Amino acid sequence: MHELNWIDEKENWKGIKSIIKITSERIIGDSRTTQNRYYISSLQADAAYFNKAIRTHWGIENQLHWQLDVGFAEDYNTTRNSQAAQNLAVVRKIALNILKADKTSKASIKAKRKMAGWNHKFLLTLIANKNF
Repeated sequence: MHELNWIDEKENWKGIKSIIKITSERIIGDSRTTQNRYYISSLQADAAYFNKAIRTHWGIENQLHWQLDVGFAEDYNTTRNSQAAQNLAVVRKIALNILKADKTSKASIKAKRKMAGWNHKFLLTLIANKNF
């Protein structure tokens, strides 16, 4: 939607040019759920552009989540303190980036974590890597 004259206090939304509504549908077995998500944007583009950009964003988010869950068992983390949980999430993302930057081994992220725990030389190689 590009026609935004109806928005009260539009001047408080600096640079707003579009409001986007995405309706997503998820089917798992016999269960079907739909969800509406709304976005505001400083771009004035067509629906196809926004759809592609948002799908790409969520594809990257889902891939990152999958890597963190498989490589670090993030979904099983039971840290209850919100600040500690946020800190651990940041540390896991830093570690993931370090492991992904490593080109000395073609092992999986999970395997590289184990290798770093078992082999101090490999751990030092990861830490000294200038590519992250």
